[in-house]
Amino acid sequence: MCKTTNRATQTASPGEKELIQIQKQPAPSQPPPGLFPPVQTFVINGVPSQIMTGTFNTVKANAKFKDLRFALLDVTGSAPVYLGHNDTKHTFIASTAKIAVLFAAFWLRKTVRENAKGVNATDKNALFDGLKISWVGAAQKYPGKFSGHAWPPDLHTIFNATKKGNGEWEIDFTSDFDYSEPARGESLLNVADQHGKSLNVINGLGFRDRLELMIGWSDNNAAGSCINALGFQFVNGCMSAAGFFDENSTTIGGLWLSGNYAGTSFENDFKNNNPQKITTQGGNAEVLARFMALLIKRKLADAETSQEMLMVMDRIVADELWDKEYNTSWIRDELEKKGRVITQCFAKVGVFGANFSEAAYLSEDTDAGMLRYAIGCSRAPSKQRLKDLAVALANVVAAGHP
Repeated sequence: MCKTTNRATQTASPGEKELIQIQKQPAPSQPPPGLFPPVQTFVINGVPSQIMTGTFNTVKANAKFKDLRFALLDVTGSAPVYLGHNDTKHTFIASTAKIAVLFAAFWLRKTVRENAKGVNATDKNALFDGLKISWVGAAQKYPGKFSGHAWPPDLHTIFNATKKGNGEWEIDFTSDFDYSEPARGESLLNVADQHGKSLNVINGLGFRDRLELMIGWSDNNAAGSCINALGFQFVNGCMSAAGFFDENSTTIGGLWLSGNYAGTSFENDFKNNNPQKITTQGGNAEVLARFMALLIKRKLADAETSQEMLMVMDRIVADELWDKEYNTSWIRDELEKKGRVITQCFAKVGVFGANFSEAAYLSEDTDAGMLRYAIGCSRAPSKQRLKDLAVALANVVAAGHP
C-alpha cells in the first residue's frame, strides 16, 4: 500500500491515521443464532457422466425398482452429483424420521451455548429460565397446533450447565454415561441395557442417553421421551427453517413428525391442511440423501456438531457392540454380502409393515479409489428390494468413476 505522510514530521497523515484505526478495530461480533437454525445448504454442482446417467436410467426402469422412491448423491469428487427417482414424493418413513429429532437436539445445544455467552445468571436454572423467557415469544411455525406439547423446549431436562472460572458457561446434554472417547464403547454397552424399558424408566435417563438409544437401538420410548422434551413445534420448526421440509403441498414435503413413537399423535391436527403433514413420521428420498451428505461434509450446524451426530449414527462401531437387528444398515449389509469393502457407514433405518426406508452415507474402497456417496430410500415394499436397490445404486457410482 502506498502511504501518504507528512514530510515535516514523517508521521502518518490524518487520512492514514483514520485507516489505521479502522484496521485495528475488531470485526463486529455476530449476534447469537435464534431458536431455529438457518437453511442448511448443500451445493450440488456436478453433472453426471453419460455412462452414469445411462446406468441410473436402467436402474429406475427396472420393474423391481420403478415404484420405489430413492435418491443418490455422489460426493466422491469436488463437484457432487445428484440423481433421483420419485425422490420428492413425501411418504411415511417410520423410524428413519428420527434423524429429525437428532438434528433438532444438536441444533438446540448449539444455540443454547451461543446464547448463554456473557449471561451472568446465578445458576443453571436461572440461565435456562432466562433463555426460555426470551424464546417463549418466538414465532411458532405451526401456531394453534400441537396444543399442550412442550413450547419452548424444556431446557432444564435436556441440558446441564456449569459456570467456569471465567464466568462463561459449559453446557451439554444431561447424561448418565460418558460418550466421548475412549469411554464411548463401554457407555454404549451400558445404555443398551435400557433398551425396551418403559417410558417412565426412559424418562429417568439423561437426554444424551435417550438420543443414543433412539438412534442406536431405534428405541421408540427413547424417541418419544426426546420429542416430548423438545416439542413437536420445535422439531418441525427446525425442519422447515433448515430446509428439510417444504410447506408447499404440491412440491416436495420432507422430514416431518406428528407422532412421537410412544403413543402421542397430532395427526388429526393436519388432516384438513397440507396433505404432506398427515404422515406421523414422514420424509422423502431427496431430503434423506441431502441430510446425510451435509452431515458427512460436517455442514449440519457446524463441524463439531456434525462430528458428534456422525458418532451417534456410526453403524460400523455399533455393529461391533450391539445386536445388528436394531442398529444395522441394510444397505451396508447387502453391499458387504456382495463383496464390497465398506470403510465407513452412517445410517438410520425405518420399517413398519411393508414400508422400508433408510438414510445412509457410505465410503467404499474400490480398485478405482475411494467412492463416497449418500443414498436415501423413502419407500420400498420389502427389505430385500431395498437391499437390491442399494447394490444397483452403488454400481451407478462405480460407473461414474471407472
